[in-house]
Amino acid sequence: MIPWGKQLLSMFRALSKFFLSKSDTRPFSFHFVQHCGVQCCRELRWNWSDNRHKEANPRQEPHCCAIHFTRPSSFRFVQRCGVQCCGELWWNWSDSRHKEAKPRQDPHDAPDVPASTSSIADCNPRTVRPTEMHIYQPNWTKKREIYDFPMTGSSAAEVLQKNIMVVFMDKTPTELFEEMFSPVLFDLMERETTKCAAQNKNDLEFSTSPDEMRVFVGILLLSGYNIRSSEKDYWSEAADLRAECVQNAMPRNRYMKLKSVLHFVDNSTSLQQGHDRAFKIRPVFDLLNRNLAKIGVFTNTLSIDEMIVRYFGHHGLKQFIRGKPIRFGYKYWALCSSTGYCFRFQLYCGKESNEEHKDMPLGTRVVLSLLSIIPEQDRSSYSVYFYNYFTSYSLMANLSKMNIRATGTVRENRTSRCPLTPVYVLSEEKRGSFDYQFDAAEKVLMVRWHDNSVVTISINFDSIAPLASCKRWCKDSREQVAVQQPRLIKHYNQNMGGVDLHDWHAGKYRVEIRGKKWYWALFVRSVDMSAVNAWLLHRLVHGSDAVDQKEFRRHIVMSYLLRNQERKRGRPSITRPPTVFDDVRYDGIGHLIVHREQQRRCQREFCYGKPTFYCVKCNVTLCPTCFYPYHTR
Repeated sequence: MIPWGKQLLSMFRALSKFFLSKSDTRPFSFHFVQHCGVQCCRELRWNWSDNRHKEANPRQEPHCCAIHFTRPSSFRFVQRCGVQCCGELWWNWSDSRHKEAKPRQDPHDAPDVPASTSSIADCNPRTVRPTEMHIYQPNWTKKREIYDFPMTGSSAAEVLQKNIMVVFMDKTPTELFEEMFSPVLFDLMERETTKCAAQNKNDLEFSTSPDEMRVFVGILLLSGYNIRSSEKDYWSEAADLRAECVQNAMPRNRYMKLKSVLHFVDNSTSLQQGHDRAFKIRPVFDLLNRNLAKIGVFTNTLSIDEMIVRYFGHHGLKQFIRGKPIRFGYKYWALCSSTGYCFRFQLYCGKESNEEHKDMPLGTRVVLSLLSIIPEQDRSSYSVYFYNYFTSYSLMANLSKMNIRATGTVRENRTSRCPLTPVYVLSEEKRGSFDYQFDAAEKVLMVRWHDNSVVTISINFDSIAPLASCKRWCKDSREQVAVQQPRLIKHYNQNMGGVDLHDWHAGKYRVEIRGKKWYWALFVRSVDMSAVNAWLLHRLVHGSDAVDQKEFRRHIVMSYLLRNQERKRGRPSITRPPTVFDDVRYDGIGHLIVHREQQRRCQREFCYGKPTFYCVKCNVTLCPTCFYPYHTR
């Protein structure tokens, strides 16, 4: 005989199967009591496959609610009056009714209303007072977009560019690099590395200098275009592996010692850093951000995006992003110009306890933080572009109030119920079709355009007309055809790729030497970013006369490696480099005149003598009378 417990269990399973089968064919009738106390009715069908409620045949009653967002057992209702309420519901199988159990404390909810305003009975011991939130509901219309951004006669970016042309015209590549990776950073490396050797390695006699740190950084930059399978090969005796300039600049054991104790912060201050998970590298980031932005934001078009720094070790800050070219690594948020110059960057460290604007989404916080470097009086001169990870209606409305022009692709669930043509309908129309809606109160325009796929863009300053044209491949005619394109989408495509461009420049000759410390990848990326920004400044100032990035890095490397070069033993070589960089020629360190047997032409201009003397550091033949003028500006 079956025990009574098992019998009840089998009866319960049979009832469950009965109700599940009924839910697929007959819609249930739900009754929900609103915060205002009026009972509303809506027929809904439960979708058991994905645990979502779907709307089916609503009854036309004056107080009906519409479902806006759900997750299992959780509903969000929006009343016709525009007030949004949120509550967890439970199903009462005895009377086929939903009753309110425990309102969810949504982060967007307003403070609780007094209990006397609620007419909901205590049907469950978990009942609490309902909450309500007053949110502005956009009034979307198909009116012509009208914006009221103030504009001055000449933008702030144009003034800054003129100042840059004057200030940086005569600076060498090494001086431009040290505008980014400043001497303060070399002093920080020297101070904290010496302290780390004494505290962690118990090496009280260890000492270094900023110039030695410059040689160390020069070797790192050298590895970007002169690659070896192992960093020790630079000191190899084999003719096909050795790098003579590295061997003369620093011994191998000294280089390995510096690399093992390299540090940027005092470990004894770790408790004072709070919950900063990147405190080991934070001083470098703070100084570098200050140097990157000290010349001002000198371009009108900006873009915000993410960068991934390649890292294969184990650390809590490492991210995995499926579908990216670099799937594993540290994530940066970056603000860059359309030419690739990085004005500000942030390392993503997960949830922070001391963040500002905690009530805002992550994307909104990132955008507002990166744009904080723009002076308030010059905000109307700049336009910023970002992709759908950051974009929302509330962000565009906030940027409009801040007089910042913004454009971004937007996801379906962030359009604030904009009544655009549905994606599945627009995708059936011909390519180039679009739809738009405009909110005149907050000056936000939503445009949905059919390209190869359907894309939605939100903007607060640009217009649709005049329509542009772009070329797309047509399968039917097997040729490139013209497709109409809204003007704002054309501008978005032209100005969005600044962060990707900077990332490409940094990866072209990136430092190839790897380290064991988790922050090593972040440090060498800071060196690469400084070199890229310095080269972009050089290209801005000199235009078509600028050297390429490889030659620019070679100039920095040779000026650093020759700074600490010692004279080799044995007979000196008579070969000389094709050029002598000004940073080496005029540094006033280690220039000695040496006699040799072979006679050569003097390398000073307008001197036609044939002396037997040369400079041991520059490896340039000079007359004794020409030696001092040659090394003086």
